[in-house]
Amino acid sequence: MSYVNRIGSRYGSSTEVAYTELMQELSLTGTGWTTYNVFSLYGIPKNSVVEVFCMNKDQTNQYAVGVRGGDSSLARYLTPSDAPEDTNTGHGYKTYATVNASGYIDAYCANTTYNDVIIVGYWTGVTFTEAFTQISVTADEDAQFIDTSTLTTPFTGLANGIANIVFASGDNAARTFGARNTSSGASRALNLGRSNTPGDVFLSFMTSLDSSGACDIYIEYYVNGYGYYMGAFDSSNLTYVETTYNYSASITADSSWHDLDISAALDQDGRPADIQTFHHTDIASGVRSNGSSLARYIRYDSTSTSYDYGPSMTVNTDASGILEHIFTTGATAYLYVYGYYIPS
Repeated sequence: MSYVNRIGSRYGSSTEVAYTELMQELSLTGTGWTTYNVFSLYGIPKNSVVEVFCMNKDQTNQYAVGVRGGDSSLARYLTPSDAPEDTNTGHGYKTYATVNASGYIDAYCANTTYNDVIIVGYWTGVTFTEAFTQISVTADEDAQFIDTSTLTTPFTGLANGIANIVFASGDNAARTFGARNTSSGASRALNLGRSNTPGDVFLSFMTSLDSSGACDIYIEYYVNGYGYYMGAFDSSNLTYVETTYNYSASITADSSWHDLDISAALDQDGRPADIQTFHHTDIASGVRSNGSSLARYIRYDSTSTSYDYGPSMTVNTDASGILEHIFTTGATAYLYVYGYYIPS
């Protein structure tokens, strides 16, 4: 079952700009790159853009996992840390892939038992240009927000695009990562828990690129910290407004779904919002639209009660600006609204 929040003036047309929530795990049939027809399997529209979590759940091994569009040849996969604390949890990252005109995407896994590829939603009426570019900083460039076009190894992406940047940490200490538009002064960053090296733990950020395709990034430690530019939405289809609202004081961690009014973070109610959930301990967290019945949450492993991990998801708010959230019992839990989407 899925729920749709219709936005824009193209309602009802084939180019309608809309986000649909799902919770659909691919049935992985082979290692390496494998093609899946998500149109025939799950009814996901052709030419849509799927929002996907790529996870590793093994307790001792680091298995690479990734996703790309059905017409792509990018080696677009990363290697998450193992998840030693709980057999039902994992580590991974969120990204996007374009369903081709025949309904296909490609998924990569190193182990069909311990890798998960989970589609949590899709956009229609938008254009996403996939990429796979590492962003690195030097010792003089870390632990600060810095314009990516000025780095020792400069980076620029799609001009005026909405970038999906996945930060990766292979460090044995918690490290801070973040991204923002170059015109922003917001402290838009989070402290990500340590890795069970040699694999990486991840933090997925959306940010608006400027007219040169640059953004500001924050990577605390240059040795074991990186960003991966996974691609960008075209701003002719969609606009992303960055925010830094913290609703952690308003949430409940008791394994039940609860309403949360985020109207203060939006220009108007009914917007699709970009939500980051974070938590200590081995728990599940997630968000869904008000009235949904989807079990739309991801279980992240935690190496300690002192380290934070968790998924970021797009979620449709209702006409009153309300969404639903869940954190399983015992969590030290956080919820941030880091942006919302409007039609261009």
